[in-house]
This record gives sequence, structure tokens and C-alpha cells, in this order.
Amino acid sequence: MTSIKKNERGFSPVEIVVSIVIIVAIVAVGWYVHKHHSKTVATQPVAAATTSSSTPASAAPLPSGTSNSALQSDLSSVSNTSSQSNADLTTANSSINDQSTMTTVPQ
Repeated sequence: MTSIKKNERGFSPVEIVVSIVIIVAIVAVGWYVHKHHSKTVATQPVAAATTSSSTPASAAPLPSGTSNSALQSDLSSVSNTSSQSNADLTTANSSINDQSTMTTVPQ
């Protein structure tokens, strides 16, 4: 049997090869997932045009088959729904915070 010296340090060649194989496998899987994700993102249709704060809204292209008036009506519909939701939340919060609805326990 061989004895291990007290001050022996470092990697054996087998450990280095195993480490390299594991790193290459991780890189290969990551590359495959990245390429697959890029391909699926490129083939998916765009749901709506996005604009940033530096780009004016008039410069953004409209999705095909939509008109400005249709987009305005959709925007007002969403705004009305949002306003109604906010009103409902305010009503719910006020009823929770209302002290008259809370019951007291006699002592």
C-alpha cells in the first residue's frame, strides 16, 4: 500500500480531467438552452408594440390591422376597468379600517 505524505497538495490528473468534463457539460447544456430559447423567442409573434420613455409614442409602429381609434378605445376601456378596481380596493380598505365595524369584547 502507498502512503500519503503529510504535505501532499494539488489535483491529480484524473481529478483535472473530471473537472474539465463537468465544466464542458455545463457549458454545452447552457449553450443548447440559449440557442433553443433564442430560436423560440424569434418565432413568437409580438403581442403589442412597446415604447420607451426616450422614444415618442408616434414613432412606435402600430401592429398590423389596428387603427388609432381602436387603440384609443382599448386604452379607455382598460383605464375605466383600472379606475373601477381602484375604487373597489378603496372601499374594501375603508371597510377594513372602519372602527365602527369592529366588535369589542366585554371584560
